[in-house]
Amino acid sequence: MFVSVIIPNYNHADFLNQRIDSVLNQTYRDFEVILLDDASTDGSAAILNSYRDHEKVSHVVINQQNSGNTFVQWQRGLALATGDYVWIAESDDYCSPDLLEELVSLVDSQENVTVAFCNSIIFRDNEVVTTGHSGQMQEIVEGKTFIRERMLFGNTIFNASMAIFQRSAAQQVDFVLIQTFKFCGDWLFWIQIAQQGRVGCSAKVLNYFRKHSADVSGKIYAQGQFHQELYRLVGELQQRQLVDTLQSRYLYYKEWLRVEVLIQDRVVQKRVKQELRFLMFGTDVLGHRLSAYQQFLLTGKMVFWKLKRLIPLG
Repeated sequence: MFVSVIIPNYNHADFLNQRIDSVLNQTYRDFEVILLDDASTDGSAAILNSYRDHEKVSHVVINQQNSGNTFVQWQRGLALATGDYVWIAESDDYCSPDLLEELVSLVDSQENVTVAFCNSIIFRDNEVVTTGHSGQMQEIVEGKTFIRERMLFGNTIFNASMAIFQRSAAQQVDFVLIQTFKFCGDWLFWIQIAQQGRVGCSAKVLNYFRKHSADVSGKIYAQGQFHQELYRLVGELQQRQLVDTLQSRYLYYKEWLRVEVLIQDRVVQKRVKQELRFLMFGTDVLGHRLSAYQQFLLTGKMVFWKLKRLIPLG
């Protein structure tokens, strides 16, 4: 099983040696490394070029102009990849030496495992923030079941570095659509990959996902930008018949509950809560706009009491 490891970089010179060395030191040895730089300004190119002659490095591509989109770099790496599976090892993360060995064993265990992922530690300044999913040490789940149970209420594969995926499955992904998402594109990417087969899950902690000062996720939530993309993402899932109306309304309800935690600005907070309320129960059965009081009753009583019992939460 040959694996293509794509390391896309932009201004992560401080972390590149640790990242690349953690890939080159994998116990599983049947892989190539593709190094990409998106016109970094911090000296990254010199570090990447220092690995050019390594026996495992098949390509080093340094852009002269920034592509402007993470997924453009993903596509560039995929175009160069020759492996059966692909690992996008983000340039500011690192991993345990047995990550590939564990994930390859998962995809080898059954037919048509289109993606396999491990557990991940999220850390900031050498302090653990949290860990990812938990579950059986190893399990294989049907893709559509995985999407319904583990991808509807959040992106379980929250970091590309924690997963390998089938290259042929990636060729079926709608990258034109994904590039229109700035924050939820990877979420939709994993859903499209999982939809094509089975998903391998490992509870072993083998990936280390770095959060640092350049991280913008807090700002994204605070400005309400994440929710705008979430609405579109749910629409895509409904079109693909992966979720129904009740499930999507329950998702909106869970988001509605945590708006005040994610968003401090009262004006933005009010706008997002109004949007979520309308998406949950904006009209009655005759298409009439509900009053705020009616929305409150339906949200608090019907969603919490009825939908929670109708939807399998795993």
